Amino acid sequence: IVFNKAQKRIVAGSVNSTNDVLLGYYDNNIGNYYLNTFSKALKKKKIACLGDSITEGVNANGWQWHRYIDKYFKENGVETTIVNLGIGGTSVCTSSYVTASLQPFVNRLNTIPTDTDVIVIFGGTNDWGNNASLGTISDSGSSSFYGAYKYMLEWFANNRPNAKILTITPLKRYYRGNTSTWTNAQTTRNNKGQLLQDYVRAVKEVSEMYAIPCVDLHNESGLNPVLEIVRTKYMGDGLHPTAEGNKKMYPIILNKLKPLVEYD
Repeated sequence: IVFNKAQKRIVAGSVNSTNDVLLGYYDNNIGNYYLNTFSKALKKKKIACLGDSITEGVNANGWQWHRYIDKYFKENGVETTIVNLGIGGTSVCTSSYVTASLQPFVNRLNTIPTDTDVIVIFGGTNDWGNNASLGTISDSGSSSFYGAYKYMLEWFANNRPNAKILTITPLKRYYRGNTSTWTNAQTTRNNKGQLLQDYVRAVKEVSEMYAIPCVDLHNESGLNPVLEIVRTKYMGDGLHPTAEGNKKMYPIILNKLKPLVEYD
């Protein structure tokens, strides 16, 4: 993909003169294009996304945050493979709602491929919503939220030692489910007496404890569904981002994910 300065247009072919500027490549075999690079993608990276309905893609119309990220990397010289391990309704720990089909994150760690390069963990909103025990930073085991998050990071260190890890805090939540009353998770305590911010704080504290980079979407996504204009455009049900909502928040994730994916 070449821009010819004399003709002031994009042309196909080789760089043949000083008027030609190389913009990137188009791969006819697989239909991908690579911009801002002087060679076809030499890097191949597998990204496993462990999450709940937001990662699975409820209300996103096929455009989850990780699809935008996949598109970005493919356009910029990295052939990424996304493994979507999001299951709607699932929590991080075992003291929350658990069924045979709604296994918590800690019970699904073996589903992460052994050749994964980067693991992204994005959960916690269902732990608040399903009244999971929060616990404390000194917890072990998988019952409390603190303990389960520690368990996951230690499991990865032992069982996926070559993978880079990225954690993401829960988004803000203003939700009514099947009722007519909106619930603000930032000011409403669950049955265990916890606000959603308590689970947000736990993700950040445990990530810091294990030196894992953390994306604070709760405070930096630009999505506060308490505002009607935000719900209308980005989060219709106050919980699940639409395609536009995922598009708005994915650059915040990408900012911390890029160094983990682009490393050699």
